[in-house]
Amino acid sequence: MKSIKRFIALALAVLMFSGMPQAIFAAPKVGDVVDHVLHTDIITYINGLPIRSYNIKGNTAVIVEDLSKYGFYVVWYGDQRKLTVMRLESVPVVGGYTPEKNTHPIGSKAMPVYFTDIVTYLDGVKVDSFNVGGSTIIYVDDLARFYAKEYFWDPKARTLSLTLKGASASGSGSEDKPGSGSSGEPVIEKQPESCSVKEGEYAFFEVKASGDGLKYRWQREESDSKSTTPDSASTSSSWNWVNLSDGGGISGAKTSKLSVLVDLDAVYSGGYRCIITDSNGKTVTSNHVSIIPLKPSIKIITQPQDQRKKAGEYATLYVEATGSDLKYQWQELVLKYNADSSSGILMSSEYQNIDDGGKYSGTKTKTLTVKVDASKMFGVVVPGGTQKYICLITDRYGMTISSSPAMINSYREIRITEQPKNVIQTENAPAELHIKAEGDFPLSYRWQFIWLGKWTDIPENNPKFAGVDTPTLSWSRDTSGTSNVRCIVDGPNSEPVISNEAAITFKLPIEDYQIYQPKTFRGKFYDEAFFSFGFYNIKVNSLKCIWQMKGNDGKWVDLPSKNPTDTSILLQITPENSGCWYRCTGTVNGHKFTTMPAQLQGTLVPKRSGLTKTTMKIKTNGELHWIDVSKYIVGEGLTYEWEGRNNWIPENLYIIEPEIRFEPHGSEIGVIRTQVDGPRLGISTTHYRYYFSGSGNDEMYVVEKLYEEAYCNITDKYGEKLTFHVTIEYDWE
Repeated sequence: MKSIKRFIALALAVLMFSGMPQAIFAAPKVGDVVDHVLHTDIITYINGLPIRSYNIKGNTAVIVEDLSKYGFYVVWYGDQRKLTVMRLESVPVVGGYTPEKNTHPIGSKAMPVYFTDIVTYLDGVKVDSFNVGGSTIIYVDDLARFYAKEYFWDPKARTLSLTLKGASASGSGSEDKPGSGSSGEPVIEKQPESCSVKEGEYAFFEVKASGDGLKYRWQREESDSKSTTPDSASTSSSWNWVNLSDGGGISGAKTSKLSVLVDLDAVYSGGYRCIITDSNGKTVTSNHVSIIPLKPSIKIITQPQDQRKKAGEYATLYVEATGSDLKYQWQELVLKYNADSSSGILMSSEYQNIDDGGKYSGTKTKTLTVKVDASKMFGVVVPGGTQKYICLITDRYGMTISSSPAMINSYREIRITEQPKNVIQTENAPAELHIKAEGDFPLSYRWQFIWLGKWTDIPENNPKFAGVDTPTLSWSRDTSGTSNVRCIVDGPNSEPVISNEAAITFKLPIEDYQIYQPKTFRGKFYDEAFFSFGFYNIKVNSLKCIWQMKGNDGKWVDLPSKNPTDTSILLQITPENSGCWYRCTGTVNGHKFTTMPAQLQGTLVPKRSGLTKTTMKIKTNGELHWIDVSKYIVGEGLTYEWEGRNNWIPENLYIIEPEIRFEPHGSEIGVIRTQVDGPRLGISTTHYRYYFSGSGNDEMYVVEKLYEEAYCNITDKYGEKLTFHVTIEYDWE
């Protein structure tokens, strides 16, 4: 069926290009669209059970992985990018697919067919294969060429039926007994069976038959090129049945029982069969069987472990396993983009082989050495941006297992550029210590002092201290004395660093009064803030003071004032002054004083009062469309968590992370890509869903959205929360 169509296509091609100038065509690359799956109403059966199928170039194709439920032994060799298929009667035909009614025009495009570098072998012979929806597919005609007992196309019923050798036409799985005796030929009463054997042991095959003067001749399928690996047989070499003789690990070649010493040649041969001849010269041929290597005898005893290293240094990942003639191949998780005009841009993450050179060494050994990349700013991790690795381990039988993934987390080195210095305080004012550091962002600070003989975090709620989590510590005391302090500096992608110790010495004059200190004020942006102070145990006869503000530069700046006796100040909270410190300094009854500093803290609000929602418009052309909620919100140290909701399951909320989602919707497959970059959400889609609404003459197609709403849950540095609502509208193309 397929071979006739190929001949016609070849003839047309020769006619088209004869007499034309020679043209050069670029070879397709992995991910290139080479064709399209077409909608069809044909249903395919194997041994009477329906199997999922596709129509490509007018031919019917099935997914290779599905064949494991239809009497086939399917093995994936990840390191060699190949799939092998063998027919085993010991594998039951169970099916499990229920055909769905096609509701689209016959022959219309359903989805792209991609070129793939995965090679598929049927009994050691390479056949055409493609990629559809992330799965490998092959033509049913090729299956029939190797395994068909009966192969029938019913144009009226629109069914394609394949009955495998060794099964009844009804698909009941009953044993096939060629030579029923009606014509006098030998009768096979028991077919030989495939067996799983380790290399160095013997495989045994036995056939039982009835007839007069029976003679047996076992044969093995071998390639003309005498290849010992499936790869070398994948070009133009052909396979033939060759008579076996005793010797060289083979015995019983002319008996009903054959034994074969298993080596690589034996494992990679296409199969074995027995020709049985009676005294009248009539023959019958058994089913062909295979030697299947046992499942991997590989055992990983040491898995690679996650590493945390400084950016620019080298990390070492190690795996240890037991097995025969093991080979190693390390892979890295990478971000992959595919683009085509029909389905837009698609993104996926997958593991790919790496080779020595650049930042890698030991890629084909037990030990991988990797130069550590710089960490992501703000600790944001995106697909492909994380250094994540696995090791594929293959034994001499070609069986492969994968190690557990190991992640390399990098960190930045923090460097203190200005250490805190000793301070001697002689005035009735807070003592201040400063520190400067760089190397990561955002940096965090934690001041400590010695309390009860050990270093202890300075409490935040003690009114004697301010700025305990900032680069500047303020400390007010009523009595003289000396204390040692230090600061621990940390970051999201770094190891903490401890500063030098510094001494604060208070040599204070005796005062007969105390100050009601101003308090830190927290409120919503654009509301009003209020700071005040006062005195007690003193009658104020004269007062001169001025309010000061300290910003990110660490310098105190006088604020304009009309009244030098104001003990309070009123401010509006803005993005410019949030996080700043305020204090008052001056003289009371001729004595100098300075209050403790108090911080102004603004909490998040919408930029426009009450505006907590907007609309995002998306064209369904595969392009990534973005929305940035930071344009709508004001706040400090904001973190973002995105959730998405579709309207066909209203209660279903997804946490949106950088990803690709392949979601089945009705009769189509919807592809939606999301990407998160802090306050920014990117969405692309190439699909909209059709479903039926109504009944009878009122039945019609209705378009349904993939995502209808997105919610951004925003939290500021003070723990205040706000949810921003995005309504998504689609411009269907």
